[in-house]
Amino acid sequence: MGFSSCDVRAQVQSDAAQNYTIFYSISGPGVDKEPFNLFFIEKDTGDIFCTRSIDREQYQEFPIYAYATTADGYAPEYPLPLVFKVEDDNDNAPYFENKVTVFTVPENCRTGTSVGKVTAIDLDEPDTLHTRLKYKILQQIPNNPRHFTVHPDTGVITTTTPLLDREKCDMYKLIMEVRDMGGQPFGLFNTGTITISLEDENDNAPYFTETSYTVEVEENRIDVEILRMAVHDHDLPNTPHSRAVYQILKGNENGTFQISTDPNTNEAVLCIVKPLNYEVNRQVVLQIGVLNEAQFAKAVNSKTTTTMCTTIVTVKVKDHDEGPECQPPVKVIQSEDCLPAGTELLGYKAVDPDRGTGEGLRYKKIQDEDNWFEINEYTGDLKTVKVLDRESTFVKNNQYNVSVIAFDAGILFTCFCVTVKKTVKKCFPEDVAQQNLIVSNTEGPGEEVMDANIRLPTQTSNVCDTSMSVGTLGGQGVKTQQSFEMVKGGYTLDTNKGGGHQTLESVKGVTDTGRYTYSDWHNFTQPRLGEKVYLCGQDEEHKLCEDYIRSYNYEGKGSVAGSVGCCSDRQEEEGLDFLDHLEPKFRTLAKTCVKK
Repeated sequence: MGFSSCDVRAQVQSDAAQNYTIFYSISGPGVDKEPFNLFFIEKDTGDIFCTRSIDREQYQEFPIYAYATTADGYAPEYPLPLVFKVEDDNDNAPYFENKVTVFTVPENCRTGTSVGKVTAIDLDEPDTLHTRLKYKILQQIPNNPRHFTVHPDTGVITTTTPLLDREKCDMYKLIMEVRDMGGQPFGLFNTGTITISLEDENDNAPYFTETSYTVEVEENRIDVEILRMAVHDHDLPNTPHSRAVYQILKGNENGTFQISTDPNTNEAVLCIVKPLNYEVNRQVVLQIGVLNEAQFAKAVNSKTTTTMCTTIVTVKVKDHDEGPECQPPVKVIQSEDCLPAGTELLGYKAVDPDRGTGEGLRYKKIQDEDNWFEINEYTGDLKTVKVLDRESTFVKNNQYNVSVIAFDAGILFTCFCVTVKKTVKKCFPEDVAQQNLIVSNTEGPGEEVMDANIRLPTQTSNVCDTSMSVGTLGGQGVKTQQSFEMVKGGYTLDTNKGGGHQTLESVKGVTDTGRYTYSDWHNFTQPRLGEKVYLCGQDEEHKLCEDYIRSYNYEGKGSVAGSVGCCSDRQEEEGLDFLDHLEPKFRTLAKTCVKK
């Protein structure tokens, strides 16, 4: 019940007023309690008046007591309790409970999914038309298509389609209205904004920015990054829905490659963990796949047919060609004779480490003093163009040098030097003086011959040169040079004049002390000495006839030939002291050769 100022709203009467003069009074809230002086009563009539307007939303009712007394203060009746209720007036518009309301809903959810419930407050009297509220959505932002609806009485918001796609729009705003008086146009209303955020679902598979990649890598490299691959993923960044997981699906059966995810960029990082060999595989084709950490959730309207996207990576192996290898870089070819023009020499064979062979390599001569050699481009073998001997003015340190390069694919790589070296032969071992030469076909033991001028070379090495000059009286000595090589199991005799080269492959008569039997020595030396005599006899003008070897018999007829030239002339160089200690059967031969 509302009261207007000075309006009579109630009256109290006492039955004792028929017999007595009665005075009326009131007390309670609104009178003598807060709010003071809101009500007053006329003491003679009992009329109660309200002094000012009352806000029902502040004071819904006032419990008051009315009193009736006589002039002398007698109370013929008990106090009368009164309750003044303030009648509601629709003076308050409803409003939404929260100024900012945010709801979340998963994307791709079904139609009719509850998003949330809005509530509004109306301060007017409950359960009256003044507080009968109605809700409606005035506007959706963005507006097309309409995805939401609200129940007008309950305020529950639900979805109207299954097409909520966070990747197209991740948030919607609803401008809503709440109106009292049952939503009638004359009802009071208010508006509010409701925010609906879409929760991300892993409904988008990641995909590579390129459908294929090609990368080059040098062979034999390991623990290096060779490629980064970026992916696109429309799902929410930095969540399991978008974090990529990469796999090598094909082509990595040997475990050569390793792939990982860069946590900062979400890129695929492809590395080599085992070396590649250009000669084994010129290229490797890898199939790379990408997934998400979270399980894929296919949307109703999704066109995605697979949860994994793949790409092809072609790894081309580059030949890390450092050129043919020549180890050691110097090839030494030794020769004990002069080398005639046209002599073929086995050159150095280079190897290309990339192929493991020397096939396909080419050789070229880049340094050759005075063009002594020709080279085979395909084999590297050398051929002498001129006669090579120790006496050549071009010889340095008894050797010829030629520099050769091996190259591949037209690019020069490795240079190596081939040295053709002349070696100097030495004679017998140190104990040659104790060895038997041959058994002389003499009829007697011979005389003791001691002549300091007779010398034979002592051993200084396994290879020796001996120069002998034999001749007759009045003749000039003719030198013939022979080379002997004593090796385990045999001798080698090289004849510089006459081109002969013979080898005593196996000396069966070698004793444990290194001495040689007569038969072996005789069989080896006799035909060669005869060859020398024969060559001397071929001189048609017989200019040197006096120098030829004379027939000799032991019966005392000695030769008048001069001294053994090389034996005496080169005794210091060749070390012929052992001839002073010849056994008796050789002394007669030595005496015959002594210059008279």
